[in-house]
Amino acid sequence: MSEELSENVLESYRDHCRDNEIEIVQSTKCGCFFCRSIFDARDVSDWTNDGNVMSALCPECGVDAVIGDASGIPLSKALLKTMNLHFYGEDYIKNNPEAARAYVARYIDGHITPKPRNEELFLKYLNVLAEQGDEKSVLFAAEFYERGGQFIRPDLDKALAYYTEPVLAANSEALCQLGALYDSGAAGEKYGPKDAFECYAKAAALGSMKAVYLMSDLYLAGRYVKRDDRFAFALLEQGYDEVFSGYLQRHDYQDIFPEFNYRIAKAFEYGIGVNKDDMVSLRHYLLARFSIESAGLFDLKNSPMVADMDKEMKLLARKNKLHPGPATFDSDTFYDSFVELSDETVPGSIAEAVYDEKEKTLHFKIDFESPQILTDIAALSIGFIQGETTWDFYGIAGFRSTGSHFTHIRFEGEESLRFFQQSGDDFDLVAEITFLGEAKGLVVKTKPSKPGAGK
Repeated sequence: MSEELSENVLESYRDHCRDNEIEIVQSTKCGCFFCRSIFDARDVSDWTNDGNVMSALCPECGVDAVIGDASGIPLSKALLKTMNLHFYGEDYIKNNPEAARAYVARYIDGHITPKPRNEELFLKYLNVLAEQGDEKSVLFAAEFYERGGQFIRPDLDKALAYYTEPVLAANSEALCQLGALYDSGAAGEKYGPKDAFECYAKAAALGSMKAVYLMSDLYLAGRYVKRDDRFAFALLEQGYDEVFSGYLQRHDYQDIFPEFNYRIAKAFEYGIGVNKDDMVSLRHYLLARFSIESAGLFDLKNSPMVADMDKEMKLLARKNKLHPGPATFDSDTFYDSFVELSDETVPGSIAEAVYDEKEKTLHFKIDFESPQILTDIAALSIGFIQGETTWDFYGIAGFRSTGSHFTHIRFEGEESLRFFQQSGDDFDLVAEITFLGEAKGLVVKTKPSKPGAGK
């Protein structure tokens, strides 16, 4: 190493990659001594933020190894190579897995320029982490090889090799993906539905809700197991409580929630394992469609499932003479929205309740403390609501109230609607709405015409 590139000189050069916001802004060109790229200073758009210290992140590789030419350092490929070998060396990534993890994460999050070289670097670091037994990286590598990248083609042999790594033997997501490959025949003639069933059974035992609906598919189609429509539906019904609760309360199961709802909707539409019910079917189709749109699940938006869902919803709407429109805040919409939430916490307050005993109507307001899904099947309408909403109920036999704040909403069959306040293990009745006999068919939209109620 020549004197001008002594260790002290290189160390002084490296100092310019830290706390360098002003220097980068004043620069025309920048260089990264991690990936050895030279680029326009205006391409820098991301920074580390360590307290009051801002350091530029390379737009090519996402590493904070950027030097601007405003530093006075003569940037060149040769210099960047020298600095790279000095500070990182050939075994740097193997010896510093956190740096590899950071690059992989930034690539997945879209913070690194999509180029063939960068995707190769991403895969290289992913493989390094996978070879070290990092479970998450092994799964990422398996999924990458199964689907391919922007520049690297899928390789199912490598995907299968990673999915069957011992470190993923108890990984429910890997088991589901592996089972799907076996079931589709993509893994070759050696594997089939029997192997898929074993994977799904293991994943379900580990608590995977995805495995539950995949096992339901096997029973519904009679693949490896004897066809059993009722058991297929029972699997969906049993898992749905957890999926619905997780989706609404914890924002979990974003990609699983629509899958469950789609299958349940089909079951109610055609009477597969359960009695036919067009309105219940529509509610689940609406929930499936809404969850896909609200979560931005682009892979599902263009899927055959969504195309089929839209077709079936149109058929049901035409059959039942339903037309899209704004939601009506009435007892039927309330039922559509909250009938499945009897065990969930739905905090809110009732206010300004006015019961007209002569007209058998109830006008009241509810202030919801957290977002809720409002579903009006008759209007084919669904969306989030929060805060104050105004409701008008018709066909009301009675109303009583002992308070305002509630935590739970429960329909007692079709006889009444009750609001409770939970205190420890006790549930204190806050309000009760009793319906007239002729108004009990809450799911069926047969209410008298009336002015629409607003939020």
